[in-house]
Amino acid sequence: MKSARESDKVVRKEFDNIFDLPLSAAQAWPLLSDIRRTASCIPGVELTDVVDDTTYRGRMSVQLGPAALRFATVVKFEEVDPVQHTARLRADGADDHGLGGEHAIVSFALDSAGADKSRVRVHTDLTLFGPAAQYGDSANLIQGTAGNIITQFAENLRAQLSAAPAAQ
Repeated sequence: MKSARESDKVVRKEFDNIFDLPLSAAQAWPLLSDIRRTASCIPGVELTDVVDDTTYRGRMSVQLGPAALRFATVVKFEEVDPVQHTARLRADGADDHGLGGEHAIVSFALDSAGADKSRVRVHTDLTLFGPAAQYGDSANLIQGTAGNIITQFAENLRAQLSAAPAAQ
């Protein structure tokens, strides 16, 4: 049996990831800011409902060490600057099996990296709470898992772009 202290545990981690896209920043921005299009590129993510232009509901499944977590999540874009190519979103979710929850603030910025290339910088401030926090207590585990998700997301996004060049 877990103690009250273990079930009330909170773990907060911040980390950064970077990836490149084979599009100019002006071409990449509409794609990256369209969650309907990009959600399917994020491993383990399923978009289930569009509440309004800035708020979405979905599910995210992630393997964190020995735990298979599945969060019912609400994502809200809090700031979007199409001129500077920056955005900040907030995600709040609870695990379907009562294994706690997550709260994340994710900021991304898109920079030009040449005429037909852009660089995406992602900063994540993640908090896990309840039993889920015990699995995320290792900074290396959380950052490694997030890095793998971002790498797969970037690969899936590039594959989507190469499969449908007319959509650019």
